[in-house]
Amino acid sequence: MRPPLAAALLAVLTSSVPAAAQSAGSAPTALAERVLRDHPLIDGHNDLPWAIREHNTRPMDLAAYDLRSRTPGATDLARLKAGHVGAQFWSVYIPGEPDDPAYVPNGKVPATPACSSNRSTSPGA
Repeated sequence: MRPPLAAALLAVLTSSVPAAAQSAGSAPTALAERVLRDHPLIDGHNDLPWAIREHNTRPMDLAAYDLRSRTPGATDLARLKAGHVGAQFWSVYIPGEPDDPAYVPNGKVPATPACSSNRSTSPGA
């Protein structure tokens, strides 16, 4: 999720300090916060679309997944801001294992009410 430099910096800063000392006011945390303020993270992996698709009570209901409040998944606006995420991009994951219950043969994702613009990008589709 984090660029290698930021991840390496955080690993070095936090590995040398006992967990009890790693509070919001600790020197390593303050340094990491300064670095992240100047160099926001670009998140290249986010399971938000999948979390919306697989939501327990209202699957594929975009309106029910309000990012302005805490979500059951790992993504909401407050946590993105707190984590200094400056940008995100998503790639599409389509289960490719035939024994997976969500498997989609030939990459042809059927249209759903919430996402009626789903189109296959498979060659020859």
